[in-house]
Amino acid sequence: MQALYQPYKLSIDSQMNTVIGVAAVNLERKRPEGLLNNLVADIMYQEGKRKNLTFDFVHTNFFGLRNSIAAGPIKAFKIYELMPFENYFVTVTLKGTDVQELFNYIAALNGDPVSGVRFKIKDGKAVDIQINGSAFDPSRDYTVLTIDYMANGGDKAEVYTRGIKRFDSTYRLRDAILAYIKQQQAQGKTITSALDNRIQSDNDTSK
Repeated sequence: MQALYQPYKLSIDSQMNTVIGVAAVNLERKRPEGLLNNLVADIMYQEGKRKNLTFDFVHTNFFGLRNSIAAGPIKAFKIYELMPFENYFVTVTLKGTDVQELFNYIAALNGDPVSGVRFKIKDGKAVDIQINGSAFDPSRDYTVLTIDYMANGGDKAEVYTRGIKRFDSTYRLRDAILAYIKQQQAQGKTITSALDNRIQSDNDTSK
């Protein structure tokens, strides 16, 4: 048996230990926003558009980011540690009133990874919401790119289960992260991120 599986083990070990990119800084999750939060959400936004998915903004869950990425070479297995789940891209269209509830849900947590939006958290509620540079309009519908776990109401995000339309893709979040890092490596670029005040909170614990 050992002789049978050993070649496969060696092949997998070789793939998992391959350096796929280089992190310019330590990338960690924090609230209300963190370098890792913003990186993953922005990757979702970029890769979602590249896959021709239609959406207005991105939201995923803070605790789904299971590990940080240290500055220096990034081996493939580190992305499997960061994202060990088989989560797929899903778009959910919500009524404006439910979008406000979604932002209040994020505010109550004091932040989650988001992209394509900016807002403030005041007294545990979301205010001054902007979506792709425009003021949030509660009278219209918006489509969110998230993951199947959240779309199914995971992490008590029950608002997603009231979506008026849903599309389940076959693209995994982990694969999106791997693709992005490899693409940056091929272009000679390091992996980095920035805090841009997309979420400002009166309870800022990120410092």
